[in-house]
Amino acid sequence: MLNLFKKNKWNQSLSEIQSIFGLTLKDLPEPSTIEKIFKTYIQDYELSQEAATALLIRLFVLNFLGAGVIMKNANEEVDPQSYVFLLELVNVSAEYSERAKDHQKLETVTSKLNITIESLFEQIGIHRG
Repeated sequence: MLNLFKKNKWNQSLSEIQSIFGLTLKDLPEPSTIEKIFKTYIQDYELSQEAATALLIRLFVLNFLGAGVIMKNANEEVDPQSYVFLLELVNVSAEYSERAKDHQKLETVTSKLNITIESLFEQIGIHRG
């Protein structure tokens, strides 16, 4: 039953991201670990659907930024402007989080993830005020 519950949240969150942004797992640079991390958070913290969607959006952002930083560290040309669209994803993630009944729990359990995302934005060359 728990696996079905996690799968439903996974599928619903993926559907919402595709509906809002037109993004799928195939669009991610390295999608292989996203589902595992997502399902671990869902199981360990019993997140609501809104919180689950906020989390999955953040994992998408982390995946894009992480790949960009790896490329930059390998001395490949990385245009920060090609990552600006991720700011909209972060904003929508925040909107889902604010609507979630377990908003405080989500923000607490993802605090390190959020700090990492901000650091990666900086490393890519996007400075948020």
